[in-house]
Amino acid sequence: DDPYDPFKPNDYLIYLDERKEEERLKQIEKENILVLIEQEQKRLEKEKERAMLIESGDITKLQQTIGRGRGRNVNNLPSWMTKLQPNESDNNNKVINQ
Repeated sequence: DDPYDPFKPNDYLIYLDERKEEERLKQIEKENILVLIEQEQKRLEKEKERAMLIESGDITKLQQTIGRGRGRNVNNLPSWMTKLQPNESDNNNKVINQ
């Protein structure tokens, strides 16, 4: 299992660094697997909770658990296009009413 070959010229310090990097990557992979397992457990808990809410018929709580997505109630227009200034709105009303 030891990939170090004494007959092949190489730098032992580089070899040690490579081994450390391999160990670090293995540790990261283990942590990622644990995070994925935890996320899957949370997802299953949410599914169970939603199923219970559907069975109970409580729609208000069910709506609170459902994600609304990105961009709800977000207006990308600049403020000068969405709201008229008070003096401008008065002038516009006079023109329209005349």
